[in-house]
Amino acid sequence: MIGSRVWFKEMKKLLFGFVLIITLMGTVVATDYYVSPTGDDSNTGTSVESAWRTLSYACSQLTAGDTLWVVNGTYQDDYCSLSASGTSTSWITIRAYNGTPVINGTFNETAGTCSPSYAVRFNYNDYIRIIGLRIRYVDDGLVRFGSHVKVEDVDVGQICGYAIFIDSHLYAINTGNALNHIWINNSSIHDTAINGDTGPNLIHIAGAQADEGEPAGHHIFLYNNNIYGSGLHQILNFQNYNPPDYTNVGLHSVFVINNTIHDLGFNPSGMWTIYGALVNSTFENNTFQNINKYGIAGQMINVTFRNNILNNTDGLYLWGKLDNCIFENNIIRNVNNYFAFGVYDGINTTFRNNTVEGVHYGRFRGSSTNHTIENQTQPVSFILGSGATIMVSYPSGRYFELSYTSGDTSYTMSKHHTADGCVAKLQNTGTTESYFTLTPYNFSAIPQYQPGTITLNSYDLPSSLNFTANFTTASGNVNFSVWSLRPNHLYTIKRSDGKYWDGSGWVDTITAISSGADGEISFSNSEWSTETFVVTDQGPVGEPLITSVWNSVTQDSSSEITIEEGTTVEYRVVADQTINTWTWSGVDSHTGDGSDTSEATKYYGTPGTFYVTVYGSNANGNTQTVTWTIDVNRKQTEWPSEPTPPPSTGPSPSQPLPTPTPPIVVPPPPEQGMTNEQLFAIVVIIVSAIALVIIIKS
Repeated sequence: MIGSRVWFKEMKKLLFGFVLIITLMGTVVATDYYVSPTGDDSNTGTSVESAWRTLSYACSQLTAGDTLWVVNGTYQDDYCSLSASGTSTSWITIRAYNGTPVINGTFNETAGTCSPSYAVRFNYNDYIRIIGLRIRYVDDGLVRFGSHVKVEDVDVGQICGYAIFIDSHLYAINTGNALNHIWINNSSIHDTAINGDTGPNLIHIAGAQADEGEPAGHHIFLYNNNIYGSGLHQILNFQNYNPPDYTNVGLHSVFVINNTIHDLGFNPSGMWTIYGALVNSTFENNTFQNINKYGIAGQMINVTFRNNILNNTDGLYLWGKLDNCIFENNIIRNVNNYFAFGVYDGINTTFRNNTVEGVHYGRFRGSSTNHTIENQTQPVSFILGSGATIMVSYPSGRYFELSYTSGDTSYTMSKHHTADGCVAKLQNTGTTESYFTLTPYNFSAIPQYQPGTITLNSYDLPSSLNFTANFTTASGNVNFSVWSLRPNHLYTIKRSDGKYWDGSGWVDTITAISSGADGEISFSNSEWSTETFVVTDQGPVGEPLITSVWNSVTQDSSSEITIEEGTTVEYRVVADQTINTWTWSGVDSHTGDGSDTSEATKYYGTPGTFYVTVYGSNANGNTQTVTWTIDVNRKQTEWPSEPTPPPSTGPSPSQPLPTPTPPIVVPPPPEQGMTNEQLFAIVVIIVSAIALVIIIKS
């Protein structure tokens, strides 16, 4: 037993040593180094006082976990070329120690060249951070990125070539991986091609596929940058070296957010603000200002362009294939073109809640199909190429109509109202481009279930509206709203069967409802065939209008009365103010001229159908009408009937008394003992506990 304890102690020592060795093997010794314009490359570089002199020497000494502090000053014709990578837990960092150090090259105006050829070259190394540097007059700014690279608070400008050139082709070949996780944040990137070169872009990110079916690069972030002053070529170039299977090998998950992109020149040979192949990417909260370039070119799949402002630009001309992209909540004004959105090709792209000022909303050409313009509250004009289709929807079931401007008149349009809004599908079936405008009207229809259609018969709001609604019984209740009416006016809503809306249902008598301070009325209908509705302004609240109707037979406002011959019927109408003249027809006499109430009587001595009508009018010429229909039946002779015996109050002798139900006796549950399984489990626990105690004591 003593030998066993010794053996256990020795094993613990060996295990502890093994863990310690493994831990030390994984530990990276991180060192802070310094470089200064007044330093010396023969120094140790471990303090400001013993700093190195050149960036080229300092960067070559860095290994994983190291930080190079760059002391403020100018590093003339110097550069940084990295030879090592960091790790996920030990990044290599190059950052300003104080102020804003400048890597300054030389611009030869006569030759039109800049040198050195770059300021920072990553050599496709990974896990690198560059923070707080300024770069001037070199050929390219930052080049040959690896993966997991962060560029922050950097100012790159006044250079001959690319400000940032991320080329993953060789990276994919050398590492077998696609470029990924690159951040360019809080930086100023500007004024490239100062020598007039037509090739460079401000930011160039070229993806390359490492393995078939994989993205060419992914997770690239551009946040809070100030990008401006390029006279040439693309601004943001997301290029792809691989064959055009963009769904799989485009750059995935690119996020361009909160950037200001402005004051960029025009170059007819390469004139795109954003270019490339992007998948599952987002452009959000950016401002594009004073840009004489077209918008987006390339292949875009599942790309969202949201909450951006474009002012004094060429709009967003989307040249290339779009698939399932979304453009929403953007503001586009002062466009140097005749349309805000231009779509050359693509399918299933949604334009939602965008504000477009002064130009056509969009131009949809080529094989563009199933694009949708959603939630428009203003008229929208657009251009459709031959064969192109587009869906346009307005919120809250708002009604709108199509007008044709110019071009080929061959087109088809279907329009229907759904619970989500009113939607129209339009296709240009002609051979040339056509110009259309969709204009919304100030009324809507929202069915509870099945969609339906509406035909506008006449539109003269705020005075009157006449439309025909075609819904099925499966549509359920359909809610209608009409707005932009005269505030505090009374409006009648008459259905094709002659009934009026009284605020809660359809009634036979003339009834009007107020438009209120907001100038809006609502009504509904659930009894469906094809119905026509007429909305008519009856004047301000307080002008003459019959508000109450009564007859002595039904004692209510019913307009249909059935009586027997020999009956006298009394009629009464009440207006909301004095009526100068009450004109009755079909009655024996009436009273009430010059008051708000008029009463009339009529004796019906013969069978038949009769009508009573009353007109109320005042000095302003406002007139209201009420009509009753009276069916008079022949009086029937009544014969006495045999008396009915009184009902019996005692019990029937033939019915036996109910037999009481005996109480149900529930036997008590049987007593149960402990099962064999439970006994066995207890024995196992006791034996295990005894064995454990013996082992511990030994």
